[in-house]
Amino acid sequence: MGDKGALIPLRKHHIKLNAPCETRLMIDSQTPPEAEPAPDTTAAPASLLRGVEVIRAHWEHAPEGPGVYRMLDGEGAVLYVGKAKSVRKRIASYTRLTGHVGRIARMIALTAQMVFVSTRT
Repeated sequence: MGDKGALIPLRKHHIKLNAPCETRLMIDSQTPPEAEPAPDTTAAPASLLRGVEVIRAHWEHAPEGPGVYRMLDGEGAVLYVGKAKSVRKRIASYTRLTGHVGRIARMIALTAQMVFVSTRT
């Protein structure tokens, strides 16, 4: 662990330690999140359109109150687990075709199913 600049694997994420005061989260492609290119807004890929349609279909049945939601891929693997004061409003934000960073756009494109759990708070 004393090797400066070493990558510490944490599932799909890595933390690069360069100095005691500098810690960067490196995501998948090893580029800093702020440097991730914006998706092409001129034409949404078919997979993104498919994902948005899946999310819109599930949005109609999403609870309006607080809860937890899971986004699953075609094989049933969990892509994301989120919580919100209004699940329905949060899910609606994923139905836009533009304005998402690459990581979120990929998650939307891979979404094949959603699961909701209502909570009291």
